[in-house]
Amino acid sequence: LLVTNNWNEKMIPYTEIKNYALSFLFTHATDPNCPPFVKQGMVRLLSRVARLCRVSNGPDCAIMNDLSKMFETSVEHFILGMRILLDYVEEIVAKAGEVSFLHRRMFFYSDLTTILKFALESVRKYFSNMSSENDKLLLDSALELTVRCLTSPDADRTYDKDEMDLGRGLILAKWSPFITQMELIDMFIVMYGSLDAPISTRALTILLFISSLRPGMYRSIADFQNATKRIIMGIGQILKNRKELDNPNNLDIFCRFLSEFGQVCIIWKYIPKNECNEFIEMASSLTLAILRELEPPPNSVYHLLHFWCRLAVSEMGRGRSSPRSPDLQIVHEEIEEADDNLGDLYDVLERTLPAIVYTYITGRIECIQAAASGGADNPLEDIDSLENQLELIPILCTIRYEKIGGQLFEMIDHFYNVYEAAFSSSNQVQLEVLEMQIAWMIRLCSAIVGGHYTVRAGSFRSFDINPIIETTLQEGEELVDAELIGKVFRLMMLIQRRISVSNTQDKCDYRLELAVLTFLEKLKLGLLYVDRTLAEQKEDTGQIPEYLPSFLRRLVIRRPKPILTQDM
Repeated sequence: LLVTNNWNEKMIPYTEIKNYALSFLFTHATDPNCPPFVKQGMVRLLSRVARLCRVSNGPDCAIMNDLSKMFETSVEHFILGMRILLDYVEEIVAKAGEVSFLHRRMFFYSDLTTILKFALESVRKYFSNMSSENDKLLLDSALELTVRCLTSPDADRTYDKDEMDLGRGLILAKWSPFITQMELIDMFIVMYGSLDAPISTRALTILLFISSLRPGMYRSIADFQNATKRIIMGIGQILKNRKELDNPNNLDIFCRFLSEFGQVCIIWKYIPKNECNEFIEMASSLTLAILRELEPPPNSVYHLLHFWCRLAVSEMGRGRSSPRSPDLQIVHEEIEEADDNLGDLYDVLERTLPAIVYTYITGRIECIQAAASGGADNPLEDIDSLENQLELIPILCTIRYEKIGGQLFEMIDHFYNVYEAAFSSSNQVQLEVLEMQIAWMIRLCSAIVGGHYTVRAGSFRSFDINPIIETTLQEGEELVDAELIGKVFRLMMLIQRRISVSNTQDKCDYRLELAVLTFLEKLKLGLLYVDRTLAEQKEDTGQIPEYLPSFLRRLVIRRPKPILTQDM
């Protein structure tokens, strides 16, 4: 820190410092008595001095020349050299914002490209000639460096749906000749299937990056289509064999792979129909297996739900309103360009989505039951993860909403009866578990109802008493919403009755109170939409439709007339 925080290339003998660090690391690479923190400190000193010298002087990536002898000496020296390069990449990534844009481009165009090429060449070399455990160690260190280069902030925008910025476009254009090669894709697919973690994890991460590249990064559209077919077939093999998916890191990356894999319609464009159906069935089997676990990884659950949402959105493109999520809107806008093979998608989703939603609901209810006895984490405690997952449920319900609604009605009626019996018998332990389960059900219902209504952007201003509210509901589905709302209100009245019976001495679980407040907040837009629609129908016909639940009929009858104007 004394040297690097007071850097002055004219006053500090940086060449001597660099040479000393290199000599020390080379000498002690195989020394078991050298403490690890000392080696790490010298690695950091060397990489930092190399970065500062790079900014001040060198037009070339001098550190590669400095480490050339280290890469040729022994396994330990090679791994240490890779650690130095990894730390150097960390340095130039972390400090890129502190230098001018010209220097930043110099870093990424020259240094990062040189290091990435060397890392990929090392991966090819040691994977093709792998014959011992030492080769695995060398391969793993080369893969680790490759992943770090590809996931540097200016290169990795896998999940950024905005327009590609100039910096990333130029970086990928320089990288595309050697990261879009077909044999490279095949190598990483074979590598994942033949080796264990962490090598398989790194290979899958690299495949995820390659799959995020746009068609313009390839030499031709034919190359892009060929690469896409190979990646899809590789994903299909992983789904079929579930190789290494018992590893949490692999599972998370693979689920993210499914969730973020370009246009979801691309599956139907590039592989035969029968293989498409098999692909979806295998994805469904994996999803159901994960959702049945008591403690599935939250991120993996979110990515899987997001994958099914992308499929559901492809059907929403057939006449439904577009979803609110920006990345799902992109899929919605691209449906018009989809192949006719999408005609078979509805039949597959009609069978699959209700089972996925039902398994997700029952799995979380069982998880809460297990959490009460200390056998699992309570999903109600992780609010961020809960809300991220629940905001996708309304999109999953767009297909066969009537069937999914019927399943929800049965569950809510079951909880109503069991809850009523529990507080009548004063079973306090059962009441606590039931209130947490009911809280989760009410949060689910609030997400479904609230997800069906949106306020058009720019129309909901403080002075606007008539915001434009839109819905994704199709004809007849509003009755399912109305019935769902009615059953939740019935549950709420039962909760109130329980408090009244105890003369307000017994309070319900605070999570149940929060869930009720969330439901009322989400219901607000739905009531505004229903209120306006029914008011228009009443003006046209002079009467309120008979099919409405009694509470909505009373709401419309008692609806106060607005007395404020926009001028006021």
